[in-house]
Amino acid sequence: MEKISGALLRYYRMQQNLSQEGLCTGICVVSYLSKIEQGKVDASEDILQALFARLQIHYHGDARFLSEMKQLFASFWEALDFNEPLEEHALKIRAHEKELLYSPLVIEYRLFQIYDKIMRIEETESSEVLLHSLQEIKVYENYMDELQLYRYHLLYDHYPDAQIRLHHVRLAGYYRKTAEQEIALGMAYINMGDYIEACEYLQKAYAMASEDGDAKRMITAAILIGNCYSCQNVEGLMLKYYQKAEHLARQLKDTNTLKELAYNIGSTYLEWKQYDLAKEKLLFSKDLEEDRLGKVLIAHKLALLYIEIDEAQEGKHYIEMMEEALDEKMPLIYHKMLTFIKLRYRENYLDDPNYYQVLMDIYEQDTHTYFGYRLFHSRYLLEVYTHQRRYKEAYLLLQEIQNHNFPKKYGI
Repeated sequence: MEKISGALLRYYRMQQNLSQEGLCTGICVVSYLSKIEQGKVDASEDILQALFARLQIHYHGDARFLSEMKQLFASFWEALDFNEPLEEHALKIRAHEKELLYSPLVIEYRLFQIYDKIMRIEETESSEVLLHSLQEIKVYENYMDELQLYRYHLLYDHYPDAQIRLHHVRLAGYYRKTAEQEIALGMAYINMGDYIEACEYLQKAYAMASEDGDAKRMITAAILIGNCYSCQNVEGLMLKYYQKAEHLARQLKDTNTLKELAYNIGSTYLEWKQYDLAKEKLLFSKDLEEDRLGKVLIAHKLALLYIEIDEAQEGKHYIEMMEEALDEKMPLIYHKMLTFIKLRYRENYLDDPNYYQVLMDIYEQDTHTYFGYRLFHSRYLLEVYTHQRRYKEAYLLLQEIQNHNFPKKYGI
């Protein structure tokens, strides 16, 4: 922890354009301050306090305070690792923000701060928050211990660029192998469209979570494995893993998971044109959904469903539901998906250049877009090419989909 104290001294000294001599005169010699800043010596509490005081910073190095805060952090991380409620622990830590930012526990606090923010904001805002926060914490990377490095690299599980995400999640596994890290690897491969590789890591995650008795991560892994088989059109294995997740969710009385499963199964049956099954599952999911983004996605699928079964009037109700749930903070992809639905409800939409363009916009969205969204809408783009007898473009699109060879700007 003394290393980080020296790093903090150097950081705030340079922020104030103060030389080493200007900081340490009357407190210690320049060579000793240099060693403190480089983490080569363990300075006494009195010297550290005097140096920080000259920078007009109240440094919190009291042993009792640090011991109490370490216990609070340990409780927070344990709750996070075991999928338990976090707010009670987080509130106690947030109350000491000013002290922790100027203490040897600054790294622990900065890591906590990012995880805490991500847990409390809308999923659609998390990438922007994460990008800013990772820039702030990167300066501390060389001072992190192995467990902190694990948590730091695992934060990239929320990073928008697929290759960068995969690189860091792998690094997290170098410091600590957990079910959570294996799930993050599986998610990275799902978002790159590599479902076979994703399944390998997710199966490991399921086994590790089972050994630990971690039912919530068993559910997460099972759902994701089911998603992989869904995208590969393997109905039997998809249902097998969704049923495993459903069984555990019912035992835990986890309505959020039951809602998510119903949405996933309903969306898959919609793609497979099994409309009665799709309708049953999507309507069940709709009745449980409270999240704004969830409402957007369910309304999107139901609007598509009702036009497929020639009940456009009922489908318009879900277009309105989608409009109400959308807000300007959500990424552009969701607004494009609404436009796509509206245009599809018009006559002769397959000949409408605006309909084609919005599908291309969705298909060529940036790295904030998951692979699954592009894959789902690609069949509608294929429909346009076929209708307009653009067979070469249809063939190339099929090749891209089958080979997961999306444009380079996806970071894939």
